[in-house]
Amino acid sequence: MAFIYILEYNYYCSFNILIRMDLIPSKRHQTFVKTRAVIVAVALFSFGAHVHAATLSFSTGQSYAVGQTFPVQVIVSTANGEAINAVSANITFDPSQLKLVSISQTSSIISMWASPPSFSNQAGTADLEGIVPNPGFTGQNGNVATLNFKVLSTGSTKLSFAQASVLANDGLGTNVLTSAPVKSISLGLGTAPNVTTNNLVSPGAPNVTTN
Repeated sequence: MAFIYILEYNYYCSFNILIRMDLIPSKRHQTFVKTRAVIVAVALFSFGAHVHAATLSFSTGQSYAVGQTFPVQVIVSTANGEAINAVSANITFDPSQLKLVSISQTSSIISMWASPPSFSNQAGTADLEGIVPNPGFTGQNGNVATLNFKVLSTGSTKLSFAQASVLANDGLGTNVLTSAPVKSISLGLGTAPNVTTNNLVSPGAPNVTTN
């Protein structure tokens, strides 16, 4: 856009010089300036038409019972045909209410991890930082990783993105993340139903566990 402004300034100055030399009529100059203004406006609109947009979110149920283990998918979605090639997220949870048992990479869009997924139940944090090689990922509901939690106590709890970024596959590393909402979950008493998480594990995408 700066380049367009420079061109506009140069053309304007050039025609002002010609007018002072009586080589171009004043009315013609005015018409030219108006025409150039329309061209610049259209060009600026065209540059601004492509809006970068990507979101991160948590995909899971609304309520679980004490003692139950349940999966939470970390999801990335893009809009306007945006291709992304890297996702980074620092996730927080209440360790007095939830215990993070493992992080699964099964069915993840991430094929290269800048550092292995990790978490701490003492701090109540999980860290994900991965790369999607060219041409990157484009679309909705791309699974970054699956967090497997166990419910420790009753109440209402939240999962949050303390810090996060989603980088465009544009050669510039543009952060296109526009939204990363908090996820609220209700934790109650009752018989904890069995939740199968075996399908989240495969030899090629192991679960990550820490003490």
